[in-house]
Amino acid sequence: MSTKLMTPWVRRETIDNHARGWNWQKITQFGSTLMQGLHEALAMKPLQQGDVQCPQHQDEVPGPGESHREISWIWLSVSSGLEGVEHALEDIQPMGPADITDCLKTEWVKSRVCAARWTEEQDLVLEEMRRVLAYLKWQENWWKEQATRCSVNITPEVLDGLTAYAIKQGNILCHLHQCFAGMWRPQLLSYGLDAEWILEVDLAVADVPDNSTLSNESNEEPMSVVD
Repeated sequence: MSTKLMTPWVRRETIDNHARGWNWQKITQFGSTLMQGLHEALAMKPLQQGDVQCPQHQDEVPGPGESHREISWIWLSVSSGLEGVEHALEDIQPMGPADITDCLKTEWVKSRVCAARWTEEQDLVLEEMRRVLAYLKWQENWWKEQATRCSVNITPEVLDGLTAYAIKQGNILCHLHQCFAGMWRPQLLSYGLDAEWILEVDLAVADVPDNSTLSNESNEEPMSVVD
């Protein structure tokens, strides 16, 4: 009905009815608006200047690496939408999969890849340790085999010198083999790592040598053979 055809009294009642209905609608929605504000106030923390950044933000000042970097709380805030005051505290839950932003999904994937990479690095280090011990054992046996080889046109004195040198080199490698195994075994067993090969090493004489003595023995010049 057009207000031009209404009398002043009818026009006033119509406007009052519209205003009353609009006010009632706002009043009925006021509770949910207040509850949403209360929920956000309970969930949110004071916003600092350092919090206003993207998850991929990299500070110019050197800081913690990827495995220790902390994500701003604004990307980990809880979802909103409470139904009543009685559920104000009970409904504060972490973000669900549907509420996680694309940036946070990317950050989660990067963290998972980082964890998988470090797991692979652990396996590679264990394999390198096993190969070091295997190589030292092979090299020890190789030198000891040289001591039993006989060559023609060599005097007994030279042969004795070559045999002694080969045995000495084999003993040095044997000591290195046992020394490394003796240092690594407690660490591997304490962390429960899968390294059964370390238990096969005989550590009966695996004392840690003096660094200066070991260095001097390893740096000796090979004995030259004079015909």
